[in-house]
Amino acid sequence: KDEEVTRICLLPIDPGKCHKSYKRYGYDIRRKRCVKFDWAGCGGNDNRFRTAIACRDSCENKPSLFMDECLLPIDPGNCEMLQRRYGYDKATGECVEFDYTGCEGNENRFRMKFECKLACEDRPSLRQYIGILPLTPSKYATDIREEEDVSGEDIFEESIN
Repeated sequence: KDEEVTRICLLPIDPGKCHKSYKRYGYDIRRKRCVKFDWAGCGGNDNRFRTAIACRDSCENKPSLFMDECLLPIDPGNCEMLQRRYGYDKATGECVEFDYTGCEGNENRFRMKFECKLACEDRPSLRQYIGILPLTPSKYATDIREEEDVSGEDIFEESIN
């Protein structure tokens, strides 16, 4: 069941195709949090929860959802420019230099070696998640921002930027 919920949380938020409007909540993999959206009443997918609490309980703070670029293979892309970049080699556990061709490729690509090291090498828990399909880049800093709770009250929520 946990694996099924994880897969639901990884689906893109899809408002559907009908002409009604219902407030729903879906997990945004890029923001790593649940967000409110208007569901059209039909279509869409299962990444749709009636309440923010149901979405948060199902999707937020689940280690298996924090998939990132560090798990992707280094991919230089297929264009003709050459740009020095750094990627995480999961076999060696180190950030290595490679030539990025300027387009396509994937998110396992950092401009500076220290960015790669911060995102990938300095996380001892990363190895236990190897093998999970990564979908989104990790974020490097944490901030606190004010956000409206479902009750209408302002709350402070920690988010990853």
